[in-house]
Order: sequence, then C-alpha cells, then structure tokens
Amino acid sequence: MSEGIYKVCVTATWKDSATGKVCTATFCKEVKISCGTPCDLKGEIGFTGSGGKYRFKASSNTGYTYEWSFGDGQTGKGIDPYHEYSKPGTYTVCVTITDKTGKCKIKICKTVVVESPCSLIGSYSWKKLNDSTYKFYATSNGGTGTTYTWSWGDGTSSTGGDPSHVYKKSGVYEVCLKIYNSTKKCYTVICKKVEVTVPTTTKNCKWEKTAIKVGYSNKCNVYSFEMTLFADSCIKYQLSVYDMKTGKLYPLPAGRTGSYTFSDTGKFAIIAKYSNICTGCDTQTYSMFNVTCKPTTTAKCNWASLGVNLSYGNKCNVYTFEGKNLSTTSKCYAYSILVGNSGASTTYSSRVASHTFTATGTYTVCIKYYDSCKACDTMICTTVKVDCLPCGAKAGFTVDSVASNGKMYIKNTSTGAKSYVWNFGDSTSASKDKTPLHQFSASGTYNVCLTAYDSTGTCSTTYCYTVKVLKTRSNKSNSTGSVGNISYPNPADAGFYINLGTEKSNYVVYNSAGQIIAQGDNSGITYVDSKNWANGVYQISIKSASVNKTESVMIAH
Repeated sequence: MSEGIYKVCVTATWKDSATGKVCTATFCKEVKISCGTPCDLKGEIGFTGSGGKYRFKASSNTGYTYEWSFGDGQTGKGIDPYHEYSKPGTYTVCVTITDKTGKCKIKICKTVVVESPCSLIGSYSWKKLNDSTYKFYATSNGGTGTTYTWSWGDGTSSTGGDPSHVYKKSGVYEVCLKIYNSTKKCYTVICKKVEVTVPTTTKNCKWEKTAIKVGYSNKCNVYSFEMTLFADSCIKYQLSVYDMKTGKLYPLPAGRTGSYTFSDTGKFAIIAKYSNICTGCDTQTYSMFNVTCKPTTTAKCNWASLGVNLSYGNKCNVYTFEGKNLSTTSKCYAYSILVGNSGASTTYSSRVASHTFTATGTYTVCIKYYDSCKACDTMICTTVKVDCLPCGAKAGFTVDSVASNGKMYIKNTSTGAKSYVWNFGDSTSASKDKTPLHQFSASGTYNVCLTAYDSTGTCSTTYCYTVKVLKTRSNKSNSTGSVGNISYPNPADAGFYINLGTEKSNYVVYNSAGQIIAQGDNSGITYVDSKNWANGVYQISIKSASVNKTESVMIAH
C-alpha cells in the first residue's frame, strides 16, 4: 500500500521420512517497492433530464477535478455540469476524474439517449428563387403557436415559417431549423446540407494557394494581421474580421497589415482579399482562430446622474472632441479619447482632442472616463460621419510688381494643381495660363483671384490678392535731358527694380527729407525692398564712370 523495502520470507515444513522428525526451513529476500502509492480512485456518473436538457453529476471517493465530454463535440468542467443537446440522438458522455495529486485519474463513460421532446416532429424543404436567393419552407406537427428559428450556416439567422435568404458566395451550408411548440418548453432541431452556387462577375486571379497567406499574432485581445507581400504595384490588399457568432463582417482600413481589438471572446475568421487592379481579378483566403483572452474589466462608475457626454465640432475633416460634465481640476480623473473604425484606432490621452481624418466614412469615437480614486470607469461612444476632405490643390501666387504702364508681374506658387483659372477683377476675360501676363488698362484697386483645380478637375481652392495700380507717364530727370525708366514698377508697393546698366554703378535712394534710406554698388538689375517705407516720392541717384542721373519713384501701399 506504500513505497518501501520489504522482507519477504517463505517457510517450508515437512516430516523427515527416515527419522520421522518434523523439519522446517525459511528463505527470505528483500523487495524494493518504488512504483508509487497505489491508485484507489473510484467514481460514478449520474444524470437527470429530458427534452435535450440534462444535469450530470459525478461522485468519487478522492476526486478533485472533473472534466466532461458530452458526446456532441462540447465539453465541460465541474462535479455537476448542465448541458443542452441541440438535436436528438445517442451520445456517449464521459467524465475524467483526477485526484488532488494530479497523478491518479480514472475515466467513466455512459450512454445518453436524447429523444425528440414532446414528440415534436418537423422538417423543411427549399428552392432557388434566383442566383443568390433561396426560399425555405418549414413543416411540423406543432399546431398553432409553433415558432421557427433558422440558422443559415453562414453565421446569420432569422425566424419565420417560410423565410428567404440571400447567400453572398457559393458553398455547402448546414442549415438548421429549430422548432418550438406553443409553450416554448419543447423543441426539435433539423439540420440539412444545402449546396449554394452564386455566380460572380469578378474573375478569380490564378494564384497558387500556397502563395497567398494571412498570418496573425496577438497580445491578449489585440490582434495584428499581415498578408503576403507581392512585389507588384497592381496588387491591392484588404483585411476583414468575420464574427462566427453574429455573422457580422468588420472590414479593416485598406492595406496589407492591420490590427483589431476584440471586445469579446469567441470564434473568428480573418479574411484576406488580394485584388489585381491591372487585370481586374481578385481572390481571397482566410484563417480561423479563437479569441480566448479578455482584459480584466474595471468597475463601472455611476456617472449617469452627472450627465457625462462626448461632444464634437469640425471644420471639414478636422474634428475636435471634448468630454464634458466632470471636474477638469480633480486629480482623480483621467481621460482618453479613441478615434477609429473597425478596430484600427488612434488614442488621445486627454479630455479634448483634435483629429484629422484622411478618408471619408463612418467612424466610432469613444471617450473613457477613469476615476483613480474609486478605481472605476465608464465609456461613452458616438458615431461620426466624415463626408468632407480638403482639396489636394492649393491655390497661391505672389505679385512681384506692377509697372507704371499697368503690367502686372506675378509668380504662381500653387501646389497639387493641374489646371488654373485667373480672374483679374477688371473687364477682361479670365485666363487659364499657369502664369499669365496681364496689363491693367486703368489705375485702380483690383481683386485678383486664382482658382487651382486638382487632376480630377472637380476639386479646387481659390486665393485672392488686392493689387493697387497707379499708371503714370514716363518720369523726367531733374538733370539735363531724359534718363528713361531706370526703376520699375513705378509706383511701387513692396519693392522695385533699378536698372544700373552693364557698368558697375553706385545708387543712393533719398526720402523727401533728404535722408539716405537705401544705397549700394552693383550692375544690371537690382531689387530694392520698400515694404516698410512710408507712402511718398523718393529720389534715386545713380553714378558711374560715365553716368550721373536721378529719377523719382513713388511708393503707394
């Protein structure tokens, strides 16, 4: 009954035939027992139930853990689990009992016959209405008040005696009909295989199945997915998460990689779609996985009476979110705002956050309030429909100068633009040149506008600038004879040019008080900055080895 070294002896007794004496002899040997303590674990199974609903109970002398297999693919734990069978049949139920050491275990099995409850009998048939729609017809002996629930095999379900269902893709689906009688206490389940053929207008790409894969990794309930990379710019990628329990599909943002945060455990599939936009074909693959990890939840704060809420405003695609109605000075409160779609989210650790959306669509935005003093939190979510994106074409230009004859010199500084339309604010027609030459016919103030269009021609932005035009006659020098136009534009605003000729010359600019405000030595065309000068007339003196002349320039801001 236990390990150890035992002395085992055998004694022989006999009567000597010659002397008639009784003789004995004993032989002993030590035996080492090291096979462990013998297992004395015993157990039994009992059960009660009907209509597919059963309560099982195990008993044992030294059992510590109990693991069950119910014969229908489902398992359980505990000494007295409850189990419900989905359809009639004969099932082998087994329990494995393990003692506290974990070294000693026994397995006990029994047969359970599950009959159709309440003698309820039913069946169904179907027919194809069109390429993807199937009509189903239920029959039963349930009479008035009988209800029907359908599971279509593609993750979706519905109710009714004669429903129709639309399948999105071809395949063999197990369609199950659950029929309840009028009391809702008795039911029966009928399952059949339905082969569905749905035509597709998209060609399938001829890719080897081993070449297209989708992999994933996870940190608790946060999963990261990655599709096979092709060295081909024609290939576009799309990932989607499919919930096997609800039948809902959650597309991730377009791309070869993506992540998704699961809010619940269960069975899911990650679907990877590869599209070749050059040849117009596509294909997809998928992987099944179970989400078993769920983060520890924090207690919920009772903040309903405080009216906590999430508000937002936007300017095109730039949204500002703000959590309201909690103290902004308390050291107990912490905030985080989550902006995202289908699991791909951006988190801001603040009560107020500004987010710029890069694509249109409907997004989920949540704010989480956390009270570190009470160790509780709450989360409020809302949906935001983004339908505005800024134009990629940005209009812009600068006016270098306006000459005394009304000619305007401009520089187009637009970005992302493909075409242009100019409006000069006068009676002339618009120009579509990138950098047009325009001459105003009269002095005045003109609002010059440039509209820049993107490559589609449907998106544009406009930039306007006010131009002052003061047309004058050619100036005469105050020295002997005419010196011509050595400065332009004249009048000038932010600056003007001086033509010093080919010979190196010295120039000096005087204000009306005779003070020097600009000077230099140069040749050719020289630019003088006058944006900070006062309005008025200024004298320009130019001297070189062969030239000595002056000219006036007017500054008009």
